[in-house]
Amino acid sequence: MGSKFAAIVNTAYVLAGLALFVTGEAPVIVSGVDFLGDKFAMAWAGWKFSGCLYMALVNWGVNLRLASAVTMLPYIAFDLFAVQDTAHWTPVAYGFIALEVLTAITALRGYLKVGGVINALYVLAGVVLFLTGEAPVITPGVDFLGDSFVVAWAGWKFSGCLYYALINLGVHDGLSMLLTMVPYTIFDLFALNDAAHWTQLSAGFIALDGMMGLLGLAAYVQRSGGGAMGAETQVSKGKTS
Repeated sequence: MGSKFAAIVNTAYVLAGLALFVTGEAPVIVSGVDFLGDKFAMAWAGWKFSGCLYMALVNWGVNLRLASAVTMLPYIAFDLFAVQDTAHWTPVAYGFIALEVLTAITALRGYLKVGGVINALYVLAGVVLFLTGEAPVITPGVDFLGDSFVVAWAGWKFSGCLYYALINLGVHDGLSMLLTMVPYTIFDLFALNDAAHWTQLSAGFIALDGMMGLLGLAAYVQRSGGGAMGAETQVSKGKTS
């Protein structure tokens, strides 16, 4: 299972995320943007990089039970960070912690579909958030849609949830990557057009994420074609005999 290219790219994303949280700076972020002073963006970014960790682990071939559980550790850490930020998050956000703990425990026990369903619900909640700009977990009055920096991080976060859901619900890994990279690339384009926060170097996201999607498509087509050829061979042998 997995693509070494996707494993390397997502590992690099995770390392870049660590550097961002340590220094508050990144070549793709416009100089002067106070990332570490923006708690709302930090929470979304933390969840985004947690999703990258999962994609890295899966594509390096780590057992899905372990990968799914390990990924919940940084997710929970940023859940805890978020609930302390009452200016942006309501007490309902404590539910994230319970759901992530449940996902980790059930994953270790082999019930991967539990986490798959939970993350599918996250994706649906994300769609509603982008349509309305509101969510029970977000403090009333917070202008989510008016904060383009946060919107980009949130888009990538929910894209990661989509990948987690697809993989844990048993969808082909290549197809999962392809479907995930569609919204990822859309938010890459969104970020690139936000010159107040992102430099032109962020165009690299489009190239990297687009390539992961294409490689996922190739893997899916190859496996599907191989299965079809195998079936044809079996039919041919049956006719011969």
